[in-house]
Amino acid sequence: MGETSNAKTLQQRLRQKMTEDREQIEQLTQSEQQRLFESYRKYVDDVLSTIEADIESKAKRLRHSLLRPLTVGLVIGASLLVTICAGSWGVLHLISARVQCQMQRQTALSQEIGKQQQALQQLQARTWGVSLYPSKDGRYVMFPEGVYKVWKANGRMAVQIIREK
Repeated sequence: MGETSNAKTLQQRLRQKMTEDREQIEQLTQSEQQRLFESYRKYVDDVLSTIEADIESKAKRLRHSLLRPLTVGLVIGASLLVTICAGSWGVLHLISARVQCQMQRQTALSQEIGKQQQALQQLQARTWGVSLYPSKDGRYVMFPEGVYKVWKANGRMAVQIIREK
């Protein structure tokens, strides 16, 4: 019986040793898994932050590369708009000044024509309608009908102008 109890005790100790070893292995495995998990988590976080930083950097460069042509286009467009508006204003101002000048000139010419017509009427009234008539045969003095009489004065031909009242 001594041997059986010895075998039982040995078996019990062996079981207990196996249980302790198994628990120790499980604990070590769990601690190693936890350490690996933390290591992978740290690695993944580092990779993720690197990727995020790269994406942000590339997005920033892309924004700048897209905004630059847009800004240049807007500046060119605004410059063209200002140039067109300023040019249009200048042309409009020039045309209105010319129109105003031409209107003043037309008014002055109309007044001058009126004065000249009055002077012509006064001249015709003073000369009783006598006018000079140039032709290819020579120059002639023209009289209105019924206001002249041909006669001789001092031995020469003369025309007497008779004014009817």
